[in-house]
Amino acid sequence: MNRYARKKEQYVPKLEKIELSQKNIKLRWVAAIAFFAVGAASLAFALNSYLTPETGWEQIAINGDYGETCADEFLLMYHLGSGEESPSTEKKAVTNIYTDSCEEAYKIFHSETEYNGVGNLAAINAGPNQEVTVDPALYAVLEKLDNHGIRTHYLGPAYEIYNGIFGCTEDYQTADYDPLQNPGLKTTFSEIAGYAMAEETIDLEFLGDHRVCLTVSDDYLRYANTLETNRFLDLSWMKNAFIADYLADALIDGGYSHGVITSYDGYTRNLETQEESFYYQLYDVKPLAQMEYRGPMSLVELRGYPVNAMDRMRYYTLETGAVRVPYLDVTDGLPKAAAGSLVAYSEDVGCGDLLCQILPTYVGDSFDEERLADLAKSGIYGVYPQNGTICHTADAVTITDESIETKHIQ
Repeated sequence: MNRYARKKEQYVPKLEKIELSQKNIKLRWVAAIAFFAVGAASLAFALNSYLTPETGWEQIAINGDYGETCADEFLLMYHLGSGEESPSTEKKAVTNIYTDSCEEAYKIFHSETEYNGVGNLAAINAGPNQEVTVDPALYAVLEKLDNHGIRTHYLGPAYEIYNGIFGCTEDYQTADYDPLQNPGLKTTFSEIAGYAMAEETIDLEFLGDHRVCLTVSDDYLRYANTLETNRFLDLSWMKNAFIADYLADALIDGGYSHGVITSYDGYTRNLETQEESFYYQLYDVKPLAQMEYRGPMSLVELRGYPVNAMDRMRYYTLETGAVRVPYLDVTDGLPKAAAGSLVAYSEDVGCGDLLCQILPTYVGDSFDEERLADLAKSGIYGVYPQNGTICHTADAVTITDESIETKHIQ
């Protein structure tokens, strides 16, 4: 083959040049723009349909990473579309209120860390025998405890030690924090309780205009110094009862009252005023039945055992099966739960008042059934399991499992 032979070229058809008509240029531009607009509108509608909240119950989360906040201990469910605003407008407003109030509450009720411009528990602890101006919400809470005769929050030094037990992973670690295993610690807790119970040793003076003075005797100051602590006041396991009220009040003041606020440790504020049934899970170590109720309602649950994963932060179960509860009895400083569980509820008061009323009934050596029954006269009711029967102090209670026997305590 001749190496200089001409290569065979691939056939390529000749392209015909088409001249576009210059007529109706504007019309074509209008059509193109219209087509683009329709496409953009369709995309926007699709995104809007995906992102816009629908009417109904929805969990509300705080805005992004908001720093120090109590939001991880609470759940807010809100019934969007119940008000006059659109669901999206309503969700934005509720989210903003919830975000701000969670951050505020975290700082106000903190017993260890002081924050600039915030009169909190830590500020009171840092200045014994000095006048301190505190946040109005904290002032109201401390005054409420005082009016109810509750002195559990004066066990701060004991809680500072005892709460370490909930960080333990092995039984051998618990003796450093458990007064029921450690005789020396039991003596220490008894001494702290003795100080806490004596008004002449430690007490809060309410001076008006949100000013308080924590009076602490010289003897107790010296004793606290030996423990290397100044945490005289600590709401500990009671704290979230008052935070639940704080969050609820913030929403109500903002004009939003179609939500349910629940803490991981048993405090619920149901703000819903519409005719709708709600169900509260009752336990007898394991799930027992559900109680039906209607809002608005405050509910407080105290238990002598853990039931969920988050309870590991406030209960410790020894290998023997014994459970260490978060509640310390102010009379002797020892952890106690007088019954398996108790759910108290009321339409008339918040979680804080409710807790103050039932605390002496539950945290002690014996369950005061008579006192609990007497609270029904004030619109505060209790439900608790006893030998397979659900006891209740209200005239009637609706339980989802009709096979479970109920008993009216009066």
